[in-house]
Amino acid sequence: MMGKQSPIDIARMQRPAMIRISSAAIMLGISRSTLYRRASDGQFNIIKRGSMSYVPMKDIDAWLDPSEENMVG
Repeated sequence: MMGKQSPIDIARMQRPAMIRISSAAIMLGISRSTLYRRASDGQFNIIKRGSMSYVPMKDIDAWLDPSEENMVG
């Protein structure tokens, strides 16, 4: 039997693994072009699926909480 889960744990389980570039830029408070520049510098991974581009949520988490264990790259 699993213990009681916190609301944060539940939210993490329900969120997508990747989000579109435009949504990631809004979430991070930067422009899409800045996000692409930072991706070319290795700060974010860009994943292409057909004609769509996505940013992994783990990269966004690392940007928002730049503690050592969350660093991208």
